[in-house]
Amino acid sequence: MTWQFFLICFLLLGTVVALLQRRLGQVIPEHNQLVNGFFFLGIHYPLALVIASIAGFHLNVGWFNAIVMIVVATTFPLTNILAFRASKDVDAGLFGILNNLGPVLTIGLAAILLSERLTPHQFAGALIIVFSALFVSIVTYDRGSRSTRTGIMLALLSVVLLGADTVYETWMLSRLGYGTYLVYGVGLQTFWMTVFAWPYRKHIKQVINRRYGPEVLALSLSKSLKGMAFVAALYLSKNAAIVGAFTGFLPVMVVLAAYVFLREKQWLRVKVVAAAMGTVGLVILAGR
Repeated sequence: MTWQFFLICFLLLGTVVALLQRRLGQVIPEHNQLVNGFFFLGIHYPLALVIASIAGFHLNVGWFNAIVMIVVATTFPLTNILAFRASKDVDAGLFGILNNLGPVLTIGLAAILLSERLTPHQFAGALIIVFSALFVSIVTYDRGSRSTRTGIMLALLSVVLLGADTVYETWMLSRLGYGTYLVYGVGLQTFWMTVFAWPYRKHIKQVINRRYGPEVLALSLSKSLKGMAFVAALYLSKNAAIVGAFTGFLPVMVVLAAYVFLREKQWLRVKVVAAAMGTVGLVILAGR
């Protein structure tokens, strides 16, 4: 299997995740920590261990790597918590477009921390992405309610954390390898998410039940496989730019899927134009 296959899986699963997260974010926003806790502890880490056992891993990671992972692992649960909360007020299509800012932040941080340089055409692509996301954000923010504005701010914060997390994962994968990172990196993420969800444990039956249980399970499984596919594509291709170009098609898919399955028609033309512009920007950004 090649990295292209994993990217196709990422796009399909990413669309499913966006729709399910929007749905659950609206109906059970008060159980945010428990939904994400189930994702990490019940699905994501067990799956990571299975894949790591197949890919192979080693136990000696060094004190420096261990300390960095312990500290940075806290941002991954926070990213998921913020994204789920934002989904209460921000529709799936708009959230997908805002996620286009993630690769721009990743490129900027990589230039600073990993000494990667932007070419002129990559800088132009980054500007197009920023403009597309700002365009749709300003239009919807200006016309939205207070709850929508709060949701947009939380969504942007989750995107910022996600962009930083991508740089961290790229760096850590180069130091540990795929299987070892799944064991330790994802393990520590799961530990922190369990800490955040622990105070809400008495409400678990309100999440894992006949009414919401199947959707929570579907979201968790789709999100976990999506994350594994992304890391695998990143590791196999060894080219974050190409991966970024492919993932740029996700907002377009989400906008269309949200229109078909969730009947999200508000600002549809604005979102389609912004999604298309963002995709063009990502393709330019990934070009050589």
